Amino acid sequence: MNNVIKQHIYKENKNRKGTKVIRRKKIGVLVAGRINNEVAIGFSLCNNKDEFNRIDGKKVPGHAEKIALTRAKKKIMKGREYPLPHSIRKQYRQFEHRCGLYYKDATII
Repeated sequence: MNNVIKQHIYKENKNRKGTKVIRRKKIGVLVAGRINNEVAIGFSLCNNKDEFNRIDGKKVPGHAEKIALTRAKKKIMKGREYPLPHSIRKQYRQFEHRCGLYYKDATII
């Protein structure tokens, strides 16, 4: 894949008024890559019980990005579509718009 861009997905805890962010926690990644004239977006999202980029308590750098890239490649090569979790639909649409601006002459799948 060429010209890969990525964006982390965060879970934000706010104060009672909902005005100030108290804590931000990484929970996933959105990745977009280009093959020929097509752009595919892949995602990786942690389970609520898991920690970001950890397998059995051991830190594995780049694990979430690898999952997201694999999903994006399968989307282009095999036409495989993964169901998008409802919790990240807003971030996905914003990232899709960002990809449309970045990859102007390509088709987003």
